[in-house]
Amino acid sequence: MLEKLSEIEKAALESLATASDGPALEAWLTAAAEIQPAEIHLYSLDRYPADNGVEKVRRSTLDEIASEAAKRTAARVSVF
Repeated sequence: MLEKLSEIEKAALESLATASDGPALEAWLTAAAEIQPAEIHLYSLDRYPADNGVEKVRRSTLDEIASEAAKRTAARVSVF
């Protein structure tokens, strides 16, 4: 279980940080569905990141991701 959690954290950091749709998002959603976490917290950046390649994700996009995650898991999904 911890290995799967580590995989989903890595997917979130590597994939969602660079793409909030398409194959990266689908991979993250699939991983979430496999491990069935109790909660999922989604949030974007409040400040400029050290990595120029990381961009802020719009709240509306996070809400869409949360909706899809809720459909695929039994998790309580929160957007901050």
